[in-house]
Amino acid sequence: MIRKLMEKTLSTVLSKLGLTEREQQFLSVVLTLNEPTISEVIHHSEIKRPTAYKITQDLLEKGLLQWGAGRGKYKQKLVPPSPERILEYAREQTRKAKKAEWQIEGHLETLKKLCGAHTILPVIRTVQGEEGFIEILERTIEIPHSEIAYIGNIDDLHAVISREYDYRRYIPERIKKNISARALLVRTPTALEFKKRDGEEKRMTKFFPVQYQPKATMLLWRNATLIFSGSREGIGLYIESPLISELYQGMFDLLWDKINSE
Repeated sequence: MIRKLMEKTLSTVLSKLGLTEREQQFLSVVLTLNEPTISEVIHHSEIKRPTAYKITQDLLEKGLLQWGAGRGKYKQKLVPPSPERILEYAREQTRKAKKAEWQIEGHLETLKKLCGAHTILPVIRTVQGEEGFIEILERTIEIPHSEIAYIGNIDDLHAVISREYDYRRYIPERIKKNISARALLVRTPTALEFKKRDGEEKRMTKFFPVQYQPKATMLLWRNATLIFSGSREGIGLYIESPLISELYQGMFDLLWDKINSE
């Protein structure tokens, strides 16, 4: 049981590093066996030898592997990265991605003019469960000084993403980036507590009338929309389209204006 949990944790961590599937598999074996030779990694992973040598070189260049003791090409050991090095590598990738984001943002207007001559189709895909929902939530807090609109039941949301993620990661990061929120919520004890903290958490909250208690969730930000069926079904529809977003945002604004603040 403990071994399976450790393997799952290792798989989750490696999947966040931006490595290829083969690199993840290779590094997972190195970490599990602790200083194996390339031949041992090949035996346990079934990666072909030429590919294994290329992956080794790539991981050495990324600082996620080191040569250890041993003699000869086939007997030299591979030293796995420390947990601290894995974390630092993840931070390096985040810094590079952020730098690329800033650079692209600086050329955004030029790109808009260039892309304006082409028909851009909406991005539509399904998301599922905690991992899928959190992936989308992280997107909503990428752009500072923006706004998020939310419709739904906060308790049902926490049944998917957990209260810990919302309170310790999402809300603090949203506040840090000066991203405001408007929430139309089902009235529950949790929602009432939420409203009490509206001022300090850059949020405005209103409650649905008792006769209307939506079971699904809708999340709106910039040019994107997420419609989530709730914790029971756990399926969401992610739509990235300025026109569709404008439609749903208009509907949200109409509801917001109609519902009295209490």
